[in-house]
Amino acid sequence: MRKIFVSTALLAGLLFLQIPGAWAHAQTTATFPKNNAVLTTMPTEVWFEFDGNLTVLEGANVNTLVVKDESGKQLQETPANVAGSRIFSSIIHTAASGKITASFRVVSEDGHPVEGSIVFTVLTGSVEATPASPRATAKAKAQETKAAVSPTPTV
Repeated sequence: MRKIFVSTALLAGLLFLQIPGAWAHAQTTATFPKNNAVLTTMPTEVWFEFDGNLTVLEGANVNTLVVKDESGKQLQETPANVAGSRIFSSIIHTAASGKITASFRVVSEDGHPVEGSIVFTVLTGSVEATPASPRATAKAKAQETKAAVSPTPTV
C-alpha cells in the first residue's frame, strides 16, 4: 500500500515539473494597424504577430484572418498567409471606410486554437494621416528620395 502511495505522489509531482511555457497559448504581441487606430486611408495589409510560431499543416487551412467593413463585406485577399509567428493578408478593397474589424483564428505551436480581433476606423476627410502600411511608407520615402536626386531635364 505504501508503494502505491509513493508512486502516485511521485507521478503527481512530475506533472508539476513540466516546462512552464508548454501550457501557454499563443498571445498577440503586435498588430497592424493598432487596435482602435484612426486612419485616413485603408491599409494595404493587415497582420497579427504572436509570441510563437503558428502551426501550418500542408493541405489544410488552419489559420484564418478575416477583414470586414461595417456592412460585413470581406476586404482582404484570401486565404491569409502565415510566416513564422505572423499571419497577414493584403487588402484588395482599399476604398472601404468606416469601422473595420480584423478577426483571426490561429493554431499555436502547442496545438491550441486562439481567436481574437481588432477594430480600426478609416475616415474620409482631412485628418492627419496615419501611414497605410509600413512597406508602403518605406516605398513612398524611397520614391521621394529618388525624385529629389534625379536631375530635371532641360528643354
